[in-house]
Amino acid sequence: MSATAGRGLAELPCDVDPASGRDVMHLVLWYKAGSGAPFYSYDTRGGRTSQGTHWASEDSLGERSRLDPRPGAYRLMISSVSERDAGLYRCRADFKASPTLNARVNLTVIGAPAPNVTWWLAGALVDDTWSHNGDLTSNTLQVTQLQRSNLGQLYTCLASNSLLLPPRSVSVGLDITCECFWGLRVSPVGVSRMWVCHL
Repeated sequence: MSATAGRGLAELPCDVDPASGRDVMHLVLWYKAGSGAPFYSYDTRGGRTSQGTHWASEDSLGERSRLDPRPGAYRLMISSVSERDAGLYRCRADFKASPTLNARVNLTVIGAPAPNVTWWLAGALVDDTWSHNGDLTSNTLQVTQLQRSNLGQLYTCLASNSLLLPPRSVSVGLDITCECFWGLRVSPVGVSRMWVCHL
């Protein structure tokens, strides 16, 4: 499993299907390699599987964890993933009659690389010359030789730093205003506009 540091959400699957289709799950425990104590549990003893009791350790990992208890979708969700969350996890599932099941999953956390910032027009790449300055990445788009045909064009600035997260975008619509002097209409031909997209 992979997740991106910062804004990412990790979904760790757990095989909790009992050997007997009629058996019910009583308890799910999550451990991280290197620790003998669980950091998260979901207890359904005395209740329905979908109405169990959630418990999380008071450390950062426990507070950011939550189990999705829907049958067939037992996944531990870890929010605000950080690089220290990377590692091997073990899910232990106890049942009323079936043997205990253990499942292991490795979580790979990708750091937060600087984004690629590009400008697009009608689905076509217009400019991919971004620059990095410390924590700031920017791409300056300058549209030259404006014509009336440019009116209403929608330019989109797209930022992406991982295939695991959808890109972020912002769009700018081009509005051209013609100034009038003494009844004469002056065309904006040759005028240029510039936008800067900082992320």
